Amino acid sequence: MRVKIEEGFSDVEIVIKCPENTDEIKKIAAMLQSREKKLTGVKDGQTFLIDKQDVLYFESVDKRCYLYTAQDVYETPLRLYEIEETLTNEGFFRCSKSYLSIKAIGPPPISIAKKPYYTQGQ
Repeated sequence: MRVKIEEGFSDVEIVIKCPENTDEIKKIAAMLQSREKKLTGVKDGQTFLIDKQDVLYFESVDKRCYLYTAQDVYETPLRLYEIEETLTNEGFFRCSKSYLSIKAIGPPPISIAKKPYYTQGQ
C-alpha cells in the first residue's frame, strides 16, 4: 500500500485506488468518513452515508455491527470499539457490552414481561 499526500488544494479529497473493493477497503473508507459528520451504512446491498446526528444507537450482534436511525437499520463495517473511539466526544457512550448509545436517548429498550422499559431513569 502506498500513501501519497499532496498539499495546496482548497478541499480535502481522498481517493482509494484498489484492484477490488474488499471488506478491508470498506473498513478503511468507513473509518475515514466517520471522522467527518457522516457514517457508512449498508442496507439491501447499497451503501449509504448517514449523518451522525441521525443515529440513535449502535448494536453489535454476532460479530456484526448495526446502526439504528428513527427510520432504518444499517450494517456498518466498523466494530463497536472503533465507533466508540470516534464518537465518544460526539455524545455517545457505551451502555453495555453490545450497545453504544447517544446520551440524550439512553440505552435501547429492554423487554421484560412484554412491557418495555429503559434502564436509565425512565
